[in-house]
Amino acid sequence: MHEIKFRGRRLDNGEWVVAEMYQRCKNLFAKGYLCFVGSHAVDPKTVGQYSGVYDGEDEENELCHGDIISVEIDGQSIACKVVCETPGFMVVSDSFEDGYTWISDLMECDSNYTWIPNSKRIGNIFEHPHLLTGGNKGHD
Repeated sequence: MHEIKFRGRRLDNGEWVVAEMYQRCKNLFAKGYLCFVGSHAVDPKTVGQYSGVYDGEDEENELCHGDIISVEIDGQSIACKVVCETPGFMVVSDSFEDGYTWISDLMECDSNYTWIPNSKRIGNIFEHPHLLTGGNKGHD
């Protein structure tokens, strides 16, 4: 089982921070901001849960809701976004027949490490929305 972690973009300087949990900021509650416990106020639109799965390039690139990855499937490179939906994580792209595929259908495991082969995290939907082509509508 993987840790339950969240990532969000700080309001004061735009840097990304990671925490194990988050809460509403008491002094910023009226504005709808969230705080990572023991950390900083973050924009709630940028908060995403980590999937526990890494890309195929780097053991440090753990994939999170809102990340954009490039994954090679059947010889085709597809840019898609990582989305957390019940009951798990999926990658969304208009290039997929159904518009998405479950991460569990793409991943491989080795002991406590899980990754998507032939994939690379190339950005996220907040800083790099232009990396997605075809709109990828329907899954926020």
